[in-house]
Amino acid sequence: MAHFVVNPLEEFERALEQAFDELLIGRWQAPLGQRQPMLVAESPTAYEIRLAGAGLRPEQIEVETTRLTLTVRANLRGGGWTRQLNFSHPIDIKQVSARWDAGVLTVVAPKL
Repeated sequence: MAHFVVNPLEEFERALEQAFDELLIGRWQAPLGQRQPMLVAESPTAYEIRLAGAGLRPEQIEVETTRLTLTVRANLRGGGWTRQLNFSHPIDIKQVSARWDAGVLTVVAPKL
């Protein structure tokens, strides 16, 4: 019968190393769209979404809305990325506006 002695400090160090590996390696392996910084602000009347798209041109960006979602796609040669946001309140899709300025897409989605 084998007897194993577990050192709590070794177990803690091993768990910590694994957590850092998963955090760091997982971050670098995340799909490109998930790494695009996005800011969402909500007011009583609208949502304002800002999405960084450094290096992109406006014609490479598609914005699609439904009453409860916003989808942004970047169409790049050899691939691209997609980000989707679900709203907690329906939006007025006829009044949604988008503008591109200095590598930042700003979408304003008024609430119904």
